[in-house]
Amino acid sequence: MIRSILAVDIGTSSLKAGIIDENGLLVAWAHVPLLLDTNELNAWNADRWVQALAQACKKLQPKGVAGLSGVVISGQGPTLVPVGKDGKAVAPALLWIDKRFDKIPGQPSYFLPYIRSFIQREPETAAHVSCYVPCTEYLASQLGARQVAVIPNQRYSDSYWDDAQCQAYGLPRSIFPESVLPATIIGEVSRTASRQFHLPPGLPIIAGGPDFLVSLLGTSTLEPGDCCDRAGSSEGLNACSPLQLQHEGLRTLPHLLSDFWNVSGIISSSGLLFEWFRRMTGQSKRSHADMLEEVEALGKSSDLPVFIPGFEQGGGFTDGIFWGLNQTHGPVHISRAVVESIGFSVKDALERIRAAGIAVKEIRACGGQAKNPAWCRMKADILGIPLLVPAIEDAELTGDAVLGFYGLGLFPSVEDAAKTLVRFEKRYEPRNDMTHYFNQRASIHAELIQRCVAVNKSR
Repeated sequence: MIRSILAVDIGTSSLKAGIIDENGLLVAWAHVPLLLDTNELNAWNADRWVQALAQACKKLQPKGVAGLSGVVISGQGPTLVPVGKDGKAVAPALLWIDKRFDKIPGQPSYFLPYIRSFIQREPETAAHVSCYVPCTEYLASQLGARQVAVIPNQRYSDSYWDDAQCQAYGLPRSIFPESVLPATIIGEVSRTASRQFHLPPGLPIIAGGPDFLVSLLGTSTLEPGDCCDRAGSSEGLNACSPLQLQHEGLRTLPHLLSDFWNVSGIISSSGLLFEWFRRMTGQSKRSHADMLEEVEALGKSSDLPVFIPGFEQGGGFTDGIFWGLNQTHGPVHISRAVVESIGFSVKDALERIRAAGIAVKEIRACGGQAKNPAWCRMKADILGIPLLVPAIEDAELTGDAVLGFYGLGLFPSVEDAAKTLVRFEKRYEPRNDMTHYFNQRASIHAELIQRCVAVNKSR
């Protein structure tokens, strides 16, 4: 019997789930929207993830849920759920995109600033919290797993919490769960959860990890120079490096593999920016594919506006400028400007990664963007290098399957599991004439950004 894993990923705007077999075949897939209004981000009900997983499992049920070998959950972060003694959320989740955090200079934890700010805002509610659990592990606990925090490897310990930082923030170490590594079996689906989630009781629950790292497994970004472009509400280029590099505009964190580092160029709001534009122009119900086909069809037009967004720390954007906009332009021209601005941000991240000394020769695209041929063609043209798309575009799901099968002992290493499960089925080559055109547009875009920076400094 062919074994399979139920892979689940919690994004900011949606929950995705898939059944992936040991040969890397996506047997079934489900998508449940989460984000209805960006105003919800500062008061996020953790039960929405629970309800979304139940909906996803119900959709998958006819496709063979009963034959599963395990379930793995990955997701966004740093996001925490304040949990009471009964194991349920007692307050809205502390999302990674929330700008309300109180960081102590010199302390590297990504999580503790959110807790400190929460306690200061809501001391009475915080008094009822027995544990702060990352969002993916919270959802796993609702299936029947014990309360844990999945730390990718020991090099990440200070990015989460340790005794010294807890003392600095005035937080007791007892409010944090035990730490485990990805691929650890952390429990099994309970009988109660079996009924709620349409899953077989006793199904092993295997620790996943942060989505941006799990996607490296799902795109087999495991060798120096490999680079994954992961896009959703936010976006990031993630390059594999043998060295711990420091370079302006890049973030270097440990890779899942102990010998390497993950060097990232982050675009904080690429997906949210495009969704803002869709709402602003009354096109929210139009498909992304149709919109991008129209945008690409403009070709090498010489009369297009340029869009400069103003980004904030923690996600979102404050304002923006359309330069060169006139009465002849319509929604498609404005859309092209917004899409180009996202592409140029990715191009800037790629140039920074290369300047840091990483020889990136191709990009492995994943996420919703990878399902859009027009955008893949445009991005290859903008970046000037080939763009590869895996058979399973939602790389977090494949990465979950890699961890699941490795955790169950089917493969001797995550590298072996990734080599078996990850296949690339599409390759987009850059078109030289379009790359030259976009290079000129990118220069204009960069010059306008410098002007905006100069104006802000003079205020």
